[in-house]
Amino acid sequence: MSMLKKCWLLLILFVLTGMMTGCATGISKQARSAVTYHGTFTALQQHPRDFIGETVFFGGKIIAAKSLQKTTELMVLQLALDNRGYPQDNDDSEGRFLVVSDTFLDPAIYKTGHLVTVVGTLISTENRLIGERPYRYPRIKALNIRHWQPGRGMGPRIRFGFGIGASF
Repeated sequence: MSMLKKCWLLLILFVLTGMMTGCATGISKQARSAVTYHGTFTALQQHPRDFIGETVFFGGKIIAAKSLQKTTELMVLQLALDNRGYPQDNDDSEGRFLVVSDTFLDPAIYKTGHLVTVVGTLISTENRLIGERPYRYPRIKALNIRHWQPGRGMGPRIRFGFGIGASF
């Protein structure tokens, strides 16, 4: 094979590898394969006791992060996930949930407004207030958490440019 063909083949392999890793999910395949609950967040929230012990796959926007003595707790506004597990940052939510992690999650990193995706086990519910309104939060013990960098969605990153500073 000529040197030119080898260079083109290497370039094509490099581009394909980059494209494939660009579509990779932030949650491991092992964690995703452990998911046993495939219903909606609303169904889980309406009858949470029916699903205690199930492994779930949810994501959303962090409302609060609290570092406790042995755990970290995230309060999350549920958002729909795309097929790669990235939360769709819009106002279309089915509710809230709590994530409990045995790993220290620094509240300076897991900030209000940041997006997360979680695979975890539904362990219980907890009643709290939102303002003066009672609310029942599903509590999820984290098995795998993906913190997404702000402003860096998983959408396509291919851009076309021409000239100086012009792109679309």
